[in-house]
Parts: sequence; C-alpha cells; structure tokens
Amino acid sequence: MKTSLHFVTICSILLLISNITLTCKTKQIDQKEVAPLILIHGGAGTIPTEMNELKYIGMKAAVRAGYKVLEESGSVLDAVEKAVKVLEDDPAFNAGRGSKLNIFGHVEMDSSIMEGATMKAGPVASIGGFRHPVAAARVVMDNSSHVLVVGEGAERLARKFEVEEVEEDWLITNYSRHLLEEYLKQHNLTHLEQEEVWSSPIIGQQSGTGT
Repeated sequence: MKTSLHFVTICSILLLISNITLTCKTKQIDQKEVAPLILIHGGAGTIPTEMNELKYIGMKAAVRAGYKVLEESGSVLDAVEKAVKVLEDDPAFNAGRGSKLNIFGHVEMDSSIMEGATMKAGPVASIGGFRHPVAAARVVMDNSSHVLVVGEGAERLARKFEVEEVEEDWLITNYSRHLLEEYLKQHNLTHLEQEEVWSSPIIGQQSGTGT
C-alpha cells in the first residue's frame, strides 16, 4: 500500500437512501413498502488479510449506529454523520483515528457530507487535530456559503463551532506509522531532511486512491 505526499482520508463513503418512491412503467410501488437503507463503503485500496474482520466489524457498527439515529430522529443527515463518526473513531479505517500520514508524518484529513434534497454540500480538506472531520464538514455545509474550505481556514471554522479537538498522537496508529516507514524505505527517503524530500524526483510521481 502506498503513502502519498498528501494522503486523502477517507474514510468512507456513506450513502443513505430513505423514503423512496419507485416507478416501473405504469406501476408504482407504495412508499411504505420501501424501508430506509444505509450503505457503508469502508475505503479503497489493498486491504491486508488480517484487517478484513476488523473492517467488517467496524462497518457493521457504523450501519447500526446510523440506523439507530435514523429510527429515533428521522434525520438523514444526522444518521449519515453518526455512521461516519463511528468509522472515524475506528483505527481499522483510513479516517480520523487511523488516518494515513503525509510524507512528513503528520495527519491531514479530508471529509465531505452532502444532502440530496437541497443539493447542499460541505467538504473540508487538509485539516488536523480534530476527532471527527465529518463534523467539520457538517459545519461548512450548515454555517457557510462555501463548497470547500481547506487547511487553517477550515480548522478555524471548526473551532468556532466547537468541533471536538484531539492531540495528533491520538489520531496516529502504529499501523499508519508502519505504512509511512515502509514507503520511505521503499523510495529511499529515510535519510533526507524535509527540504530535501521536496526536491526528490519521487515526489509527484506516485498515484493514489482516496475517497
């Protein structure tokens, strides 16, 4: 698995479909026959065999948490946010705690949340120090006119609306450190200072997949 210069968190894509009316030719299916559905995607890339069960358990927990919120409040957005928060707290996923590290060993997280009825969206990118990046994304959607806020500006906005902060060490796992160490060894970057890393020909040549 490769660690890119600026990792993309991800996390997880969560799609929630609720209250759907389906039409097939002239026959309509009654809304009451269609139950709400939560689908979880736990990330992309190569998954080590030993992580399969942990990811499966984590995705089930996220589905259950989101569905519980949906049953209790009926809020699709709250259910989506809750499900993603469960993934962000689970170190088995590249989201929140367990995020891949950038090439200098720091956590930079991206997240987004969208609402289909009004087409509102709230993405953030390259933020650090927050337990739940999806909560920062929700702040952007609910409290600004922006469609993307990045870096320091996104962090300041998240703090203004009291999104929970954590120390960077809490977000970093032994596995994410291991992935970075392997990447640096593979590309012979372990001996370089930060400025030397930027001038390395390997920078900008690596491809990656993020969600």
